[in-house]
Amino acid sequence: MPTPVLAKNAADSPPLFPPKALPEITPRPRTLPPCVDSLPVQSFHRGALHPISKGAADHAKIWIETVEGRTSPGYDIPADRLRRKIGNSELSVCLRVLAHRTGEIAHIARASGFDALYVDMEHSAISPHQVAEICSVALAMHFPALVRVPEEASSLATILLDAGAAGIILPHIENAESARKAVAACKFPPLGARSISGAAIHLHYADTPLEQMIDALNRAAFLAVMLESRVALANADAIAQVEGPELLLVGTSDLCIEMGIPGQHGHPAIEEAYRHVAKVCKAHGKAFGIAGIGDRNLIAKYAALGATFVSAGSDHAMLLDAARQRVKVLRDVVAPSSNGTQPGHAAG
Repeated sequence: MPTPVLAKNAADSPPLFPPKALPEITPRPRTLPPCVDSLPVQSFHRGALHPISKGAADHAKIWIETVEGRTSPGYDIPADRLRRKIGNSELSVCLRVLAHRTGEIAHIARASGFDALYVDMEHSAISPHQVAEICSVALAMHFPALVRVPEEASSLATILLDAGAAGIILPHIENAESARKAVAACKFPPLGARSISGAAIHLHYADTPLEQMIDALNRAAFLAVMLESRVALANADAIAQVEGPELLLVGTSDLCIEMGIPGQHGHPAIEEAYRHVAKVCKAHGKAFGIAGIGDRNLIAKYAALGATFVSAGSDHAMLLDAARQRVKVLRDVVAPSSNGTQPGHAAG
């Protein structure tokens, strides 16, 4: 058997796996944004030790155009999905996340049919690192993941937006000044005072001109403020006039407690509160939403006033409900009846 002759260097050796021709793909009639056309060829082959071919880069651009209608990395802004539904007067159903700590909840929320989720840091011990993981996974799926931060946690809001959050929910907004502080933390100048961090996860770290980056990141930051007290209701008109917040969310549970009617979500005072918020939002071109209500009929009643967002309940509450029902079904199946017969068998 002849001794194999080794090539003197790698360049003399034929490739073990010759490259295959790229499949033909008919792109959708869509114009790519300038940020994609200007990307270097290397940008489409992350982690490679050498540039990929121009043909492969063109193929990557076509793929970006074609798959699920995406136009470019970072330019299919998840927050825009909420805006489109709001603009069409459709109700966005949002999962409140309290118990889950990993990005898997984003997959579950999307598969369940939710339009968005929000991680509730006001009422859970979830860490910023865990929130960042959830938001990063959701961002990769183009699924809106908002975060409710604790009251006055403006610096945390900025950090979480930098980490990939699609928006921020600010609780306990009492007046226009507190609404403006929220805008300052979440939006870039001239609207706010947020500091730029450099390459952005919302743009998949693509090289982007700074002006375009700021515009895209402002779009990426959906901002909702919560009205949860009589003071906030009295100032609702002024709050709705502040530029930046897109959604006024009524925190029904805390509002009921503050009014001395805990749990009475259908109380005339609460109905009047919703009517008032609906009126000022309509006058100033803002959306309003429902939070803290589980009763189906009440949700329908307040949604009929024009609400386009509803907090649909928490992950742990839904898990408890489903688990209890499942346990009951199984116990009914396997438990013997009172007359000693097995389930499914008639006596006698």
